[in-house]
Amino acid sequence: LYLRMPFGALLRSLGQNPSDTEVKNMAAIADPSGSGSITLDGFQKMIAQKLQPYTGTAEVIEAFRVFDTAGTGTVSTADLRR
Repeated sequence: LYLRMPFGALLRSLGQNPSDTEVKNMAAIADPSGSGSITLDGFQKMIAQKLQPYTGTAEVIEAFRVFDTAGTGTVSTADLRR
């Protein structure tokens, strides 16, 4: 697979919005030699690092409960707008 596209533009086309610093850091993982080319293996390594399992489940549940004022297990759009 060969794409003629800047790395940041590629990420943005995939729905991401990384800062320039994040793009440089991800490029360093995907292209450790600095050749300007990213192999599929390098891209997979970068994605694997970015998709490390999230361990803050308890914090997410607590944040959800802040918005679930009625304690129903759902959050209305009106509650999100508060």
